[in-house]
Amino acid sequence: MIDWLLAIPTAELNDPVMADKLERRLAAAGKLPPKRPGRVVFAEKVKIAVALTTILKPFCAKALPLLQETVTLSSDDREFDIQIKVADLYRGTDDIVRQILYRPAKEAKAKDRMRSAILHLGFELSSRNSVIDDDFSAASETRFHALSDKKQIVLPLRETSRARVELELLFDLFLEGLQRPLPFLPALSLPWYETWTKVRANKGDAEGAVAAREKVRTLLAGEYDYDAQDEAFKFCFQDRLEDDDFWTDFESLAMRIGPIFLDIMFDTI
Repeated sequence: MIDWLLAIPTAELNDPVMADKLERRLAAAGKLPPKRPGRVVFAEKVKIAVALTTILKPFCAKALPLLQETVTLSSDDREFDIQIKVADLYRGTDDIVRQILYRPAKEAKAKDRMRSAILHLGFELSSRNSVIDDDFSAASETRFHALSDKKQIVLPLRETSRARVELELLFDLFLEGLQRPLPFLPALSLPWYETWTKVRANKGDAEGAVAAREKVRTLLAGEYDYDAQDEAFKFCFQDRLEDDDFWTDFESLAMRIGPIFLDIMFDTI
């Protein structure tokens, strides 16, 4: 829905004719319940979509072509070719090219930070070798937006070599994850890393580790933490929470991956 709204003029976002056309389009595609329930669902969804589209519009003045790049990664003396596709590219009203990501949620969560950082690595590697390289500048970036105007995620382009190192680390962990369950969970591991870095700066590594582990235990006890309620997490790790080996593994992964997903800038629009 939002992709469709981004393609129409701003002045038409609240046009009843536009809303009716969009409702019929979604109903015909089977994406709405029939009759009155469908109209109720649409009224709620279109309100949210228009609000988010209004936020995104200044960054999405013109859609740009798909970027594709084949990257060779090395792991254990083996080489793998992976194809990167960057589809959500736009030129803004300020003439800056950005990868635009979004989710109609109240605010960005840990999983949004992870997704944005991973897709940004692809953007960094693809843009530097693109045939439309003139479109990119030091100001080019990836942005993630939610409905709130607080702390939107902003990732500027960096040196390609750093993006490659981080992507190879993630790829190594992906291959490792095919052999065993990895205890890395966005809503638990990122808070651990963030707490650890803050506390250790003032009180040292040991105090930082204690505070970070207590933070994770607090999250696990929380009723609404999605990782704690995840059935896969319960199956793989629930019985290991008192096991020191589990925490050593968990904390080691958080230290290794945390910098990729925590060193993220925020912006208030």
